[in-house]
Amino acid sequence: MKRRVFLSGLMSTAGACLALSVTAGAAKPPSYVSVPLIMSLRDLAGDGILSDGGSYTDGVLNVRAELVANVNGNLVFDTNDAVATDGGRRLFLDFHGQTSVFPSSSAFPVDVFLGTIPVIGQEPADNLQIMSVGQTLQRRARFAWVDGALQYSVRWDGPENGHSFLNVLCNADDGSITAAHCIHWTVKPDGVGGLYSISTKGKQVETFYGNVSMPFEMTLLRK
Repeated sequence: MKRRVFLSGLMSTAGACLALSVTAGAAKPPSYVSVPLIMSLRDLAGDGILSDGGSYTDGVLNVRAELVANVNGNLVFDTNDAVATDGGRRLFLDFHGQTSVFPSSSAFPVDVFLGTIPVIGQEPADNLQIMSVGQTLQRRARFAWVDGALQYSVRWDGPENGHSFLNVLCNADDGSITAAHCIHWTVKPDGVGGLYSISTKGKQVETFYGNVSMPFEMTLLRK
């Protein structure tokens, strides 16, 4: 579990600040609760992010998949939530020949953390939990994994950084008239992301490798 120890230790560094931001902020009112999820990927041949087979359920095999209990109900996904335990789940990355950015010619398994934050501010209406059917919200996101002395991340941080955002679409809600709560979402990037790394030891040196096309489509269901 050495790889997970590195990743957990980096949550306080500048390179992993987004992961911290997912749960940071003012004290949450009692009405904010976490929403456990079942996550699956479409696994098309041309996708850059693929499953290791089957869906991922919050709380099963050390997976964390939830909309957190904060004002924006942000998405967190972790293939190994507890550092001391390895449930064996992974995602696969496939850069599909973009070797000038990342030197891998085939798909490879990674132990990952995905965190999202709002595009702008902490607007209470911009909450993934209370979306109504047909509504789309956008998120900045980082998809991080550790390899040796480096923590890599694919970032969808917006056009000001030369990237796209993630689009989150509500496909079905609970039908409430007063305050709808989404029960089925799809998540996918609307363009390229940027590939970065930061050292896991010593001085935190960040490297930008270039923009990459890493298409995927993630389905989220309330558990």
